Amino acid sequence: MTPQEINDQLELLRLKELFMSDIKIRSKMAHLLSEECAAEIPPYKEFCEFAHCTPEVATMLTKVTLYDVILTPEEIAAERDKLEQQKRDKVRCARFKALLIFVQHTDEIVDIIRFSNGPREICRLLLMQYGLSEYQALYILDIEIGQIRYLRQEEIERKYRYYYEKVKAYQQ
Repeated sequence: MTPQEINDQLELLRLKELFMSDIKIRSKMAHLLSEECAAEIPPYKEFCEFAHCTPEVATMLTKVTLYDVILTPEEIAAERDKLEQQKRDKVRCARFKALLIFVQHTDEIVDIIRFSNGPREICRLLLMQYGLSEYQALYILDIEIGQIRYLRQEEIERKYRYYYEKVKAYQQ
């Protein structure tokens, strides 16, 4: 799942929680999911304003059944925890990949940092030369000099592989 898909799923969970707690939202959702409404041009704008959600999430909502919407608070919490764990694991995977590249190319990256004209240029060069994302480049810039000596390539590789496999499993 992409970060946007995870955020959409979290938003859908928020709407499911609203569904369980607010009778007005329940009736609006029931109307939105009803068969008579399916024939109309989707009334997303009114619903989106009412429920404070995006049209994409409202569209997702129409694709689930009422049975799927009615979840217990425990089920909603478990689903939210699972999605948030996926987000955290993707961030950790990105960080360990950045650390791994940093450890493998420390001298070159330190030279880039030393001889560049500010953080924007450093990020641009790291993006071009090492295929890092902007987040990963900024993460490297935030590493304190004192931490560098504690970085062990084998440990970083092990942790990166661990989180990479977890993220890969989420996508299946």
